[in-house]
Amino acid sequence: MIRLENITKIYPGTTAKAVFDLTLEIPEGSTTALIGPSGCGKTTTMRLINRLEDATRGRVFVNGEDVTAVDPVQLRRQIGYVIQNVGLFPHMNIADNIATVPRLLGWDRRKTDARIDELLHLVGLDPAADRGRYPAELSGGQRQRVGVARALAADPPVMLMDEPFGAIDPLVRGRLQNEFKQILQRVKKTVVIVTHDLDEAIKMGDRIAIMRDGKLCQYATPEAILSKPADDFVAAFIGSDASLKLLALTPVGQAMTPAAQSGYPLSVNARASLKDVLALMLAQDAPGVRVTDDQHQVLGELNRQQLFHYQQTLLAA
Repeated sequence: MIRLENITKIYPGTTAKAVFDLTLEIPEGSTTALIGPSGCGKTTTMRLINRLEDATRGRVFVNGEDVTAVDPVQLRRQIGYVIQNVGLFPHMNIADNIATVPRLLGWDRRKTDARIDELLHLVGLDPAADRGRYPAELSGGQRQRVGVARALAADPPVMLMDEPFGAIDPLVRGRLQNEFKQILQRVKKTVVIVTHDLDEAIKMGDRIAIMRDGKLCQYATPEAILSKPADDFVAAFIGSDASLKLLALTPVGQAMTPAAQSGYPLSVNARASLKDVLALMLAQDAPGVRVTDDQHQVLGELNRQQLFHYQQTLLAA
């Protein structure tokens, strides 16, 4: 869906390369997280996709088409864009904010209104209560939800997300990340997300591109990067807790021993991460947990020894 071929970007008035000879292919329907130190070129790379920046050398393709052959305004109307501070129009109510691109595309009122209601439901807001409200009346998390709804309004095949959760309270951020990941899995978009938070990149990305000084250091699945960093810089960037990060990627249902009954009093859902289960075991000084489905039926159990053994298996894979 998105392909960058030998991209170099040099800003006017400087000889420094913001991006240097970057080649990257992002599969259709996947989410790729761009991450690296400040000034590594991750935001520039994303802005090249919708021509907020033009490459000095190289080519960018979206859905097989060179973006320089497309009118930039038309290109951007086909790409959803979510930014850190949301960028909602303060003088417009929520419905009008979401309807911005559909109206530019000439959608009729009935189709637009139906899309507004559909998207408000999708992002967990109430059409009856929220469509007439203004951005100033919403919490930060609610505004971010509306920003995502607006980006999805015209059903674009591609979404770009620039630090979308950076301005959200840490207590809310994790829940929103989980909710938006579920939304993106349902709507099947090709997504590029820029973040400075490795935990966020691991949680949101099907693949992660780690950059440094405008160059691509490693591009792989979160599991591959955590278990097999490409070089010393990537290893240092990941940090010393790679094993815990791997546990955060693994649902307990993948590591449990299947059983119809369990004697452990503590219960966790099969979708809970092994990192969360380990934290629960330590906090409750529990030797193990029973694992259940959404109807609270026992699927199996997991004890500490099994968990630690599975952790070593992940690292050795």
